[in-house]
Amino acid sequence: MTTDRPKLPRSTAGFFTLLHGARVLSPVHTGSRFPEAVELHEVLHQTLAGNNMTDGIGRICSQILDLGKRELSFRHKRRITSLLRTISRQTRFTHEVIVNYYTMLIIARKDPGRAREMRRELPSDYEALVAAGERAFGSVFDSRTLEKSLNILWVAPWVAIASLNLCYDPQTFRFSSLKQAIRFLEQNSPDERFSQVLAVLRPHWDSTGLISDLIANWDGEGELTIQASIFERLRAGLPGLHFQSLPERPHFMREIFEALEFEAEKFGYRFFDILRKMSQATDAE
Repeated sequence: MTTDRPKLPRSTAGFFTLLHGARVLSPVHTGSRFPEAVELHEVLHQTLAGNNMTDGIGRICSQILDLGKRELSFRHKRRITSLLRTISRQTRFTHEVIVNYYTMLIIARKDPGRAREMRRELPSDYEALVAAGERAFGSVFDSRTLEKSLNILWVAPWVAIASLNLCYDPQTFRFSSLKQAIRFLEQNSPDERFSQVLAVLRPHWDSTGLISDLIANWDGEGELTIQASIFERLRAGLPGLHFQSLPERPHFMREIFEALEFEAEKFGYRFFDILRKMSQATDAE
């Protein structure tokens, strides 16, 4: 199964990077007619990236490239850059479907007229992304969708996160085995997984959808319980895929960091001392 990934135009109004997070440019300079949508869009990218394993790996690798730019060998720079490009290529569809649908639904809840105006001006590739979200969760203008919009806004990102969380072996993230990590990511593309998940989802009023009843019946209490229910349902409905949640591997990012750090001394990478301190400060928070 091959995901039809749209080739999206580069935004001049805002952007997101794993290293620097969300950035929104002034609408005075960009001429953006919907600055609130641009800001929400980029912040949602940041939020989604901060809650899944694949983007977490990308964030660590971005920090390594940044702090180690004077020490890293050419070969290791090239491998890490290749890994980052693979992460971006294999996760973009997932990110964009959820972020574009989520943005449109939030604005439709608050101001349907403005949402319709935005929708009319969407480039065709972005329209296709919103439509993909609507097939799974419901049209953003349908009263039934709006009635359960808070439930959808909570559940939809967790569906994406489940697709983005692969069963990684941290040892493949040593400098000497990064090729294996890249190959694993290509063979287990999060975007391909997300496409398979979308194929079994339907709006909450359609009982044939894999998690329709979870959205329809959730009372808004017990966020961790509904999160666990989503993962359980995906595992049961798509047994060929493996879904792993961060609570099940609470030390995952530490494992990835330690795998990369394992060979740092061997290669004389002193900048890892700085990374270690940054990681310890994050753990303390």
